[in-house]
Amino acid sequence: MALPQHLTHKPIVETTNYQIKDKKIYDPTDVVNLSIGFATFDKKEISAKVWRQNPGSSFKRQSEELLLHRVLDLAILIIDNLKSSPVKGAGNIVDEFKKEEIKNYYESKAIKTEIDNRIDELLEVINHFKSIR
Repeated sequence: MALPQHLTHKPIVETTNYQIKDKKIYDPTDVVNLSIGFATFDKKEISAKVWRQNPGSSFKRQSEELLLHRVLDLAILIIDNLKSSPVKGAGNIVDEFKKEEIKNYYESKAIKTEIDNRIDELLEVINHFKSIR
């Protein structure tokens, strides 16, 4: 599904049919596209956006937009905390007793496979990026 061009976030690059990939982890999903484009509130900034859709055709107000450096910081935080011993120590542990829940979620069979696939994709893109810098 093509993204609307009349909204304030102006896509430059978009995925299509993201819900197919998202359903492998979260089914049913309301996320239909991802995009990178001009930020809603500052057209000089580039942001990433998760497009969520209501049943039918309108997009939800809960669609999220984050500046690119924040998306990367979230990826670091997530990946660094999937195992019991983080590499970077990214983030402060707020609830020591619940910290294990992140690892347990990751270790569940279906989730682990999909997350590992996405981490592999991320590594491939990072390695390519580093080779052409």
